Amino acid sequence: MPFGAAEEQIIDAAKNYSTVLHKASELVTQAPDELLSGSPATIYLKKLGHRPLTSEDLTNVINALGSADDKQIVLDFQQAQLELSQRLQQTKNIGLVLKQANIPYQQAYARFSRSDLWKPDQMIQIMEVLRRLQL
Repeated sequence: MPFGAAEEQIIDAAKNYSTVLHKASELVTQAPDELLSGSPATIYLKKLGHRPLTSEDLTNVINALGSADDKQIVLDFQQAQLELSQRLQQTKNIGLVLKQANIPYQQAYARFSRSDLWKPDQMIQIMEVLRRLQL
């Protein structure tokens, strides 16, 4: 399957989501505690930046405090995650693609079953490998 517009959309969605993640990490200090998961101590550490935010936390912060464009970027990214999983299931040389992208097969296998686990940088790496290999 040649590299086309759908694949470019996956890359664009991942890049846009990366910028929104940066914005969300700045907005988390303004977020009410109810938006973040964990104990009160964990929430405090997340607001200080000492604990990583989960993808659910980031989505909650963007949906509550982000602009309409930010919310659309989150939706586009979630759709891109599904498209990437479907695209990789159709790829015959998946082992080669994962090795070139430096993603362990076990990690990728978990992401095939739950596409919401794909991270933006992994998605970009895989799509760049698919482009380079012309798969």
